[in-house]
Amino acid sequence: MVRSIGCSARIGWSISVVLQEGCPVNMDRAIFELNASVEATSLYILICALMDQGEPPSLNSARERWNGTTESLHAAAAELLRLGVLEVVPPFTPDKHLHISPSTNWCPSRQSVS
Repeated sequence: MVRSIGCSARIGWSISVVLQEGCPVNMDRAIFELNASVEATSLYILICALMDQGEPPSLNSARERWNGTTESLHAAAAELLRLGVLEVVPPFTPDKHLHISPSTNWCPSRQSVS
């Protein structure tokens, strides 16, 4: 089954996800309301995909699929941490399990000013 995940006239695009019987979808569409960078939003989607596949999400597992630089991956993770999207028990290391916070805990006011 194909289900539309989002479509907005103001951004003018949509995402479709193929759902299989019994396959969870962890992605919260609120990520698109957060106005995070493209890299941070991409990392969020990648982490959700890893979770949907039953893989423990970490920077190491994300790096295997990330098509940007290691620096851009780390910057995206730092942004998601700052926005409250990710929770990590210190110390933050590349093999540490990443946890996604409920969107009710996300803090768009923590977005850095460009």
